Amino acid sequence: MNSLVEDKSLDLELLDFSKIILPPCPSVGIELIKLRNDPDVTVEELANVIELDPSLTANLFRICNSSLYRNLIPKENIEDCIIHSLGVDGALDLALELCILAEMNADPSVMNESCWLHSMATGEIAKSLSKLPNFESEGVIAKDAYLCGLLHDIGHILLNSVFGKDYHLAFDMTFPDMVKEGTALGEFEISLYGSTHASVGYELAENWGLPDKICKAIRYHHTSPIPEVKDKIYVGLVVLAENILTHLNPNEGIDSLRDIPVELLNQVGLSNYRDLSGRVMRNIGRIVNNYRSVI
Repeated sequence: MNSLVEDKSLDLELLDFSKIILPPCPSVGIELIKLRNDPDVTVEELANVIELDPSLTANLFRICNSSLYRNLIPKENIEDCIIHSLGVDGALDLALELCILAEMNADPSVMNESCWLHSMATGEIAKSLSKLPNFESEGVIAKDAYLCGLLHDIGHILLNSVFGKDYHLAFDMTFPDMVKEGTALGEFEISLYGSTHASVGYELAENWGLPDKICKAIRYHHTSPIPEVKDKIYVGLVVLAENILTHLNPNEGIDSLRDIPVELLNQVGLSNYRDLSGRVMRNIGRIVNNYRSVI
């Protein structure tokens, strides 16, 4: 167990968020090395690789919002961090350093890998959903929707980093039985750790200076109904994306989404699940197929 806590009851006051390095996906490190050897790498290419991984994305936001790099220009995405704080070479060096440090200190686990895959799929679905007319009319930015989806479960990665194998073993061995008894995920986490992944993820995101819409998506993605907060639409996008990832059967088509709560659909400006049909849903079907082929 990580020395950040003394027992399985998580006290946020015992966590030094400034010293936490979340473990990134090893394959992203390989892609960064390839870019490091490319003299013509662009800001967009580098940002696209970094934004494949929730841990690395959050770590870069943290550092660019620290006193070392802070300036008056707000950082809404990784391209902003590269342009206004780090530069391409600086961002590459820092990203590779974070990968190496995390590799030296991390306790690799199946849960982290599955969390990366789930987060990336949720981000891609949220980005696709943002192109629906009702979201475009709300001024939703596709890249921001992706980041909210990518980072929404960062609390899982934090808890797994703190508690190691104990955390994902508890899910494998205990949570399925509790689900049968009607126990919600939040209740399960509180019973074991005194907090939820949404709460600790939000505290981490706030401490690291992540954009407010991302913090809200992390904090409220398990809250029903979605509270009336600024950037509520981004929270709704993430919740809807997770629901689609759970329910969509590409072979059955749009009718496989019939169990998505009508209340959720209404909160994001949709009348019923059939409003999700069309080209956007075909793209989402491909995302879901790809996700399920590797889990």
